[in-house]
Amino acid sequence: MQKEELVLRFEGENDIDLETLAKSLNSTSIIAKELASELVGENEYCKIIVKNIQPGSFKMVIQTIVENVAAVMPLLEPLPSIIKGAKEIFDLKKNLKDENPKSITVNGDYVNVESNNGTINVINRVVFDAYTSTDKIEKAISSLSTAVFNDRTRSGLEISFNEKDGSKSSIQMNKNDLCKMSHELDVTSFSQDMEERESVVFIKVVKPDLVGKTKWTVYRDTQKITCDILDEGFLKKVRNGDILFKGMMLMKVKLLSRYKILDNGLPDNTVKAIYKISEVLEIEIDNKMVNVAEK
Repeated sequence: MQKEELVLRFEGENDIDLETLAKSLNSTSIIAKELASELVGENEYCKIIVKNIQPGSFKMVIQTIVENVAAVMPLLEPLPSIIKGAKEIFDLKKNLKDENPKSITVNGDYVNVESNNGTINVINRVVFDAYTSTDKIEKAISSLSTAVFNDRTRSGLEISFNEKDGSKSSIQMNKNDLCKMSHELDVTSFSQDMEERESVVFIKVVKPDLVGKTKWTVYRDTQKITCDILDEGFLKKVRNGDILFKGMMLMKVKLLSRYKILDNGLPDNTVKAIYKISEVLEIEIDNKMVNVAEK
């Protein structure tokens, strides 16, 4: 079992406003979970624990737990840890402030992002794709920055990153930094060579999440993929008991596919595609496909 630590230190008074604390911890949890969905292997799961370590500071411990060690194949190029990925993203966001990058250059497994102040951040490509494929991480950073900035008893925020290999680092953000970082950037526009298409397909659901906090695991024909579900109307019907959802259910859906395009116009198979279920159209009930789409 591997443990990493992310420590939030709220500069200012020891007593902290409940709203500031709640929004900060929730935003940090969202960032960790989004990164975990891309950086944690199929045979692992991520556990997040929050501990109070000293007045004005809270420790968020990220545990990566391997379910079946024998089933885990060694990677030729190990993925960065969740904490390392978070550090790279926070460092980039602090340098970007409230402006889009001056330039973005892909260099093998890494992406060089130049800010308008001339600073260049080198980010793992998987981490960069996780950050720019949706706006979830960007919105969470904005929410965290806004919460601390609006709290008059806070003079700044320090985030410490204690990685599983023993290395330690930290990022300090003063009120001016937090003000700039509270502005949301359109991070999905950073990848200009990405293409998105929507198609109507049949999928078999293997691992759903009816709460809508984690990705679904589904089969599209013989291809196993993970995807977000955006159809809140469908999820609400399931929660209210209007639709009885069963495991291994066959569904007809609108599936958004976002993938990198090479110079020759073909998809780049070396970059993981992003999938989202935008709408559930039909589900299989008693061997018949039944329409469940919103009228």
